[in-house]
Amino acid sequence: VRMTDLGRTYRKSNEEEEEEEDEWGSVSSDDESKDGEDGEDLVDDDDSDDDDLDLDPVLEHYNFRHAGCVNRIRCMPQNPAIVATWSDAGNVNLYDTSGALDIFEASSGRGGNAGADDAGGKAKAGGGGYRKDPFFVYSGHSTEGYALDWSPVVPGRLATGDCDGNIHVWDPASALSPPPSSSPSSGNWGNSSFAVRHLYGPSKGSSDNCTNLDHPSVEDLQWSPTEATVLAAAECGGYVKVYDVRRPGRSMISRKIHPNNGSDVNVLAWNRNVSNLLATGGDDGTFCVWDLRTFQDGDAPKPLARFSCHRTPITSLEWHPTDESMIAVSDDVGTYVYDLSVEEDEDTKNAAQAAAAASGTNNEEDDDTKNAAQAAAAASGTNNEEDD
Repeated sequence: VRMTDLGRTYRKSNEEEEEEEDEWGSVSSDDESKDGEDGEDLVDDDDSDDDDLDLDPVLEHYNFRHAGCVNRIRCMPQNPAIVATWSDAGNVNLYDTSGALDIFEASSGRGGNAGADDAGGKAKAGGGGYRKDPFFVYSGHSTEGYALDWSPVVPGRLATGDCDGNIHVWDPASALSPPPSSSPSSGNWGNSSFAVRHLYGPSKGSSDNCTNLDHPSVEDLQWSPTEATVLAAAECGGYVKVYDVRRPGRSMISRKIHPNNGSDVNVLAWNRNVSNLLATGGDDGTFCVWDLRTFQDGDAPKPLARFSCHRTPITSLEWHPTDESMIAVSDDVGTYVYDLSVEEDEDTKNAAQAAAAASGTNNEEDDDTKNAAQAAAAASGTNNEEDD
């Protein structure tokens, strides 16, 4: 989908609507039917010129054939034209979307199929200008899944996890050339095949004594932003695990981060700017920020920040690509942006303490605000102890 010529819109407040009604109501019918005193129109010429420049928004879209519902979709970071999808039919599909992107470039925002015949003759040769079916389909998983992630370090390396607890790692079967920098073309990726290895799962055995064999589903996967062979997994039962693909059949680190209620870990996100920070979102509506260096300790790790204001399961997490303290969080209701570097307002804090003292309760500082500063300090690399 591509949208162009969009205009900024906002919802008027009740006061604005009332003022507008009063303004129009104050004009008599005689005034409405007359021109100005000098015979000029009451419409401002500047406003009419601006109206003439307004463009209608354009929405262009092209469809691809997909067997079953799309559980999750991810683009390759080194080549966004290559797209992977998890299907509820139990298959993982790879698409080459470069043909559709070429049509977008040729259309120049004119919408429809404008420019399709100009996109290197692809419209005539390809029956629509682009390939609509996947170029690679993998059906080696035992059931459907949701976990899906491309490696930001190794081009073409993909990890997929299913609801039976299996993790498969993909690598291109042959060397692939990068796409030209001046074109959305995918190089020779669209005709490639992949070698897929089943590295982890209940059938592979477990020696970490932490595998939840009753509900082993792998909900999400994230490759390390700096290590080519390391990936983290969010699993049912409250587990987060870290694997090294050079060591099949066993996790390097396994921690149950929800020991009390055993809530599933739905999603996780590895900070691309501070590689020791990992964010997780749970089925109980909480999301946490962790320092992976504490996962090495024998005791249960404690989060740098814990936010429990959501009332529905967390469904998505994404760190800002350049700001290490900004993160977007989605649940079943909406999407929210958190800035972990924002300090708690002193007036609000003092008012809450005064209210707690008046009610005779010992209301400790909320974990959501108390630990946010610690997460921001970890992101900035400082050791910012809480003020006594």
